Amino acid sequence: MYDFTESEKWLQKARDCHEDADILIDYGKKHGPVSKIYYSAFSCAKALLALHKIKAVKHSTVISFFGRVLVKEKGFDKKYGRFLNKAFNKRKNVDYTTSPEEFSRKEQKGYLKHHLSLYEQQRIILIK
Repeated sequence: MYDFTESEKWLQKARDCHEDADILIDYGKKHGPVSKIYYSAFSCAKALLALHKIKAVKHSTVISFFGRVLVKEKGFDKKYGRFLNKAFNKRKNVDYTTSPEEFSRKEQKGYLKHHLSLYEQQRIILIK
């Protein structure tokens, strides 16, 4: 039995973060978009886990369950698991260091586009 309501709420949060990231990129911000893209991907992961009635709070637990349950057990594409891990590490670098890695507008747009693929997969699953 799927929990669509909870999943839909997380998906809306993912959509909002995605839009925020796009706006921040257009305004030339260097670090904010990276965090927003990660939180959008994180929200997608939470939405997928909610569909399977899996609750996790800590980011590391969400990422772990995403890989173990959704990728390994449910056959979700491995590239999304890798993207979620990479996004988490980039977000940590941007949010918790005094000299964060710089990302060009082109890199950020590419990163955002890759996230859109995860978001679209999530949306397709909800529609089915």
